[in-house]
Amino acid sequence: LDVKEYDILMDVMLDSETEELSLVSIELERKLQSLLMPRLAGCTGNRRRLRTVSLILNALVDAEVPMDGICLPDAEIPCHRYVIHLYIYVESIVSSADFSEEIMAKFREAPLVERLELASPFKNITVVDILSGNISTSQPVSPSTDPTFAPVTYPTTAAPTRSPTRVPSVNP
Repeated sequence: LDVKEYDILMDVMLDSETEELSLVSIELERKLQSLLMPRLAGCTGNRRRLRTVSLILNALVDAEVPMDGICLPDAEIPCHRYVIHLYIYVESIVSSADFSEEIMAKFREAPLVERLELASPFKNITVVDILSGNISTSQPVSPSTDPTFAPVTYPTTAAPTRSPTRVPSVNP
C-alpha cells in the first residue's frame, strides 16, 4: 500500500462567530471522516464495493485552520479558510495516479453542510482548491526500543604471511 497526500482548501462559513474554533474543527474533521471518506474509498452503507471499482482503499482526514487563511471575496462572514489534509491509501500499482479529480468530485457532489449533516454554527462550505502532495509508504518504520550498541570489531583470524605464496593454503 502507498499513501498519497492531498491538501483541500475550503472556506467554512459560520452563522455566528465562535470562540471555540477548535470544536468547529473537530466536528468538521469527524464528519468528513465518518461520512465522506467511506464514499471516497468505495463503501456504500455497510458493504464495500469491489476494489476494481474504487482504487482508493482507505482515507484519513486532518482539519486545520491556518493562521493566515483568508476566504474568497464572495464568502459570507464569519468565514475561516480550512486546509483539509487528506491521506488516501492506494494499491502500490496505482500510486503514480492522480486522484485530484475524483476527490474533488466527491467533495462537490452536493452542498457539504447537508451531506455532512452539520448543524449550527455551520452555514456553508465552499471547496476552493486541491493540492497534490507526496507519495509515501503506508507502513512506517517505527523506532526501536532496543539500545544501539557500538559496532564490534573482531581480531583477524590468521596472521599475514611474510612473502606471497604461489599455492593457496588452507591453514596459513
